[in-house]
Amino acid sequence: MHYWRITSSTTDLGDKMLYDPVLAMNQVNSNSDHYTNLIYHLLNDYKNSHDGKQGLVMVSFDTELYGHWWFEGIEFIKQVIRKLNKYVPEVEMMTAGEYLQAHPPTEAIQIPESSWGQGGHFWVWQNHLTEWMWPIIHSCEKRIIDIVSRYENIPSDKLLHRALNQLSRENLLLQSSDWPFLITTWQAKDYATDRFREHVQRFEQIADMIDNNAIDEAKLSEIESIDNCFADIDYRVYSPIEEGVIPQQEKKLAPLYMDRK
Repeated sequence: MHYWRITSSTTDLGDKMLYDPVLAMNQVNSNSDHYTNLIYHLLNDYKNSHDGKQGLVMVSFDTELYGHWWFEGIEFIKQVIRKLNKYVPEVEMMTAGEYLQAHPPTEAIQIPESSWGQGGHFWVWQNHLTEWMWPIIHSCEKRIIDIVSRYENIPSDKLLHRALNQLSRENLLLQSSDWPFLITTWQAKDYATDRFREHVQRFEQIADMIDNNAIDEAKLSEIESIDNCFADIDYRVYSPIEEGVIPQQEKKLAPLYMDRK
């Protein structure tokens, strides 16, 4: 929780004023008015300067900030949507998918590699501080593919099935981009290092149990209680497939396979 209002970007924390929800909501109302008008004028000016051609404004918000750094973000979006609907019927709102379906693209462009990281590159995730992590990540990735390749069909052994799914959870968690990011920025270097090593250790414990056909249910239950995200995970997303050959029952997983390739 953040108890202080911004007050001023140059003000020391000790001099900032307390957060006031009522004043914040008033600011949200003012901001949503401004934003609604901004969208209208952007599109109207474009239309007038392009012989009546309809324009497009693509709006993307980092929703991780809602309720975190930007307490009023959800209320702001709600007000913008309502005001556009009520006062600016000329502006039609739709999702990116809906727009593409209504206006299929007629050409494509080649976009260079980029990221939201410093400089638009990948340095914050792969640098001299984090280079030790990547061989470990790739080793775990290879190992889970090797293990899963032996279980194309879900095993009848429910304990083994649980172990395979938990192995997948640990692999996803150790691959989290948060860990190298936090190490690079020194925001929580020790915490990120510990979390990464813990997920790797638990991954290896489960992998060893599966390889040795000796699954310790008590140990597996303990690990499951610690890392219990992705309740509906299916370990078969890591199944290796031949190029262009996707079993009928696995077609729903095809996008994940293609992304990995």
